[in-house]
Amino acid sequence: MASAASKDAKHVYALDISPGVLACARVLNAAPNITYATPDAFTASGRQVDLAYSIAVAQHLSDDVLRQVLGSLRTWLRPGGRLLMHVVLDAPGWRTEAEWRQDTSLTGRLRLRHGLNCFSRTEDAMRALVQAAGFEDVRIEPLSYLTDHADAVSAQHLLTARNPNGGAV
Repeated sequence: MASAASKDAKHVYALDISPGVLACARVLNAAPNITYATPDAFTASGRQVDLAYSIAVAQHLSDDVLRQVLGSLRTWLRPGGRLLMHVVLDAPGWRTEAEWRQDTSLTGRLRLRHGLNCFSRTEDAMRALVQAAGFEDVRIEPLSYLTDHADAVSAQHLLTARNPNGGAV
């Protein structure tokens, strides 16, 4: 995604929690206008950006971790900066985090703890998480408005929001 975004952006800061993923990205997608960093390193830099985007991540995060991520994204955005986030809402066949936590079977507990979880959320729950992080003008639209192609992705959603004044909540 950083490589694609770098074609139309002055500079892209591509963040990941994995130093290994970042090392691979540097080799595979090196560009003079892309800086790869961990979230901690980016926070330590004190930089702020105009746009923060997250694609295919939010659905894999627990509510607690998503709250932390949204808080970080807000501190990294300049006043008036925009958040763009791909989200999965009310996905058929997907469980909510609460439903995963209620599954006390060995398989359910192992999957919750060690698996790549896919949590579905309601639009109201997602909106509440983003607003609680201090964002305003939260809008959620189905991705189907971007394409005529009907598939699992077009049934998902794009969330946009604005950082009203920058800084931490």
